Amino acid sequence: MAVARYDILKTKGFAAITGSYTVLGSVVSHLWRAFCLTNNTNGDLFISFDGTNDNIFLPANGFRLYDVCANGNPLTAIDNLLIGINTQLYVRYSTAPTSGDLWLEALYAKGE
Repeated sequence: MAVARYDILKTKGFAAITGSYTVLGSVVSHLWRAFCLTNNTNGDLFISFDGTNDNIFLPANGFRLYDVCANGNPLTAIDNLLIGINTQLYVRYSTAPTSGDLWLEALYAKGE
């Protein structure tokens, strides 16, 4: 049986978000099936999976929820979309925030 587990919450305060990409928490340590980015700042942000290219636009006071493995086998990575182990996410601003935080929550499956 597979059970849902939540990875460690990752966060970054507005003052640590710059116009250049900086890391968002530690690298992914489990195969993520779903993740949510919540921008609680008053600035528009970009998320990157390589630290160079803009991949996700995250508007001020907005969020993005991604279920990348919907309806997939709960324990195997074969033929499923997953966010891989050792993936590093990065953040930069489009509009400089002056308050708030960025939050990253993730869900993975664990067998018992």
